[in-house]
Amino acid sequence: MQIFLNLVNAMMDIEFKIYTDRSKLLSDFSSIITSLSSLIFIKIAEQYDIHVNVVRPFHTYGPGIDLNDGRVFSDFVANAVEGNNIILKSDGLAKRPFCYISDAVIGFLMVLISGKNAEAYNVGNPEAEVSIRDLAYQIRDLFPKLNLEVEFDIKDEDDKYIKSPVLRSCPSIDKISDIGWTPSIGIKEGFNRTVKSFL
Repeated sequence: MQIFLNLVNAMMDIEFKIYTDRSKLLSDFSSIITSLSSLIFIKIAEQYDIHVNVVRPFHTYGPGIDLNDGRVFSDFVANAVEGNNIILKSDGLAKRPFCYISDAVIGFLMVLISGKNAEAYNVGNPEAEVSIRDLAYQIRDLFPKLNLEVEFDIKDEDDKYIKSPVLRSCPSIDKISDIGWTPSIGIKEGFNRTVKSFL
């Protein structure tokens, strides 16, 4: 019971708002859930004196991803695997750091083995940050024999597609770098391996 009281007190600082703008609600909800989940595990570690680490993966991809999960990089890989043109549903200017699965798994293990108790670690690849538009063109260029084109299919506001208001979400990996982790797989190598794993 005490842990829930601690959480209520900690959460009193968060101001909840109801938005009519779906994209703003999505962005705030994601941020609140991330903070809340980290806080829950850190409070559990403190209250029960157990070792807890939190990892926050950023845009992790690789062989075995669900091609129908709705994330943009999954859609692009599915387009390439199926031999279809790569479709963007926005202007593609938002930037994201993409982290290849083997780098992410090594990061998770490093945190498990060497992470400090009750600490959260970002697992992402800031060196592989690219705009969604550039990612589409890079995937197209990796497979010239497929004759893929990049198309823009931007819908009006009534469409079910929810555009993220976040133009950039690049993590600081200083904390995880301090325990010896550095990502090594770049965009071209990672997406080349990913697409080929489905062919």
